[in-house]
Amino acid sequence: MKFPLATIDKTEYLKKITSLLEDEECQIFIDTNIFGLFFRIYSSARKEFFDWIIPLIEKKRVKTPLWAVNEYSNRFIRNQIDDYFSPLKKVNTTQKEFKDISSFLKMNIDTKSLTGTTYPTVEEYLTDLKDIEDKLKKIAVATKSKDETYKNSVHSEIQNVFEKTIIQSDLTSILNVVSDSGQVRYNHKLPPGFEDDKKELNLFGDLIIWLEILEFCKISNTKKAILITNDNKKDWVYAPSKISENSKLLPNNHPQFKIVDPRLAYEFKQNTNSEEFHIINFESLTQILINKSKGGFIELARALQIATLQEEIE
Repeated sequence: MKFPLATIDKTEYLKKITSLLEDEECQIFIDTNIFGLFFRIYSSARKEFFDWIIPLIEKKRVKTPLWAVNEYSNRFIRNQIDDYFSPLKKVNTTQKEFKDISSFLKMNIDTKSLTGTTYPTVEEYLTDLKDIEDKLKKIAVATKSKDETYKNSVHSEIQNVFEKTIIQSDLTSILNVVSDSGQVRYNHKLPPGFEDDKKELNLFGDLIIWLEILEFCKISNTKKAILITNDNKKDWVYAPSKISENSKLLPNNHPQFKIVDPRLAYEFKQNTNSEEFHIINFESLTQILINKSKGGFIELARALQIATLQEEIE
């Protein structure tokens, strides 16, 4: 096992991940939360990602743990897909709350109250309040809840693209291992999954997915693997305190750049005799795809609010 890094060369690390994504011997695993992301981004952005990953699926380089499918299926069957759209519900709430706030502020403001502010007159202040009210109302009207047709359409896309990637794991065997050692691992803060130790349901979900990955790689003699996940909890990844980027040493913040916990790389080595296990989130993956394509993946970048090379130039 290796000690965690205090500083990481981000530029070199991303080059390495880029190389692994192109490496025919590297297996790519999909976490449950990536399916949820597909419901949030619009169709042309999804298509750009699917167009990239489908050729890799055809080469049998992409795998989805059976437990990830189980977690997603539980949500879909129980009509809990709406949880993916929770920010939409906040739009109407925000609009109504601001209307109440605006009503109070209109009663509470006068010329004296504006002394020292950027508002020269009460009229300009009231105009801005009205403008915000009107815009929030327009946004609320435009932001509709997703109907069953939309949800079923995205589900069908996920099914069509990822059906062939599901690992046919022996869950009974894995659950027996988890039953024997899961709580011990969590008690000793051994990743992954110990951040979920207070959950009432699916307490060992992350650990089951991890054991599936290990088992698959061991059986298939896979020595290079990447997990794509948006789970940034410290039971999967950690943030070195400094990053070196293009020969500059910078604080690692806003946002933090995270890499796999070395204890997971060590456990991967125990099972495969290789430490080439890495974790990247969807945003980092998209940035890699953008850079590699020299400005492509425009829709995916727009959906995730990532600047493309062309936008940076402009």
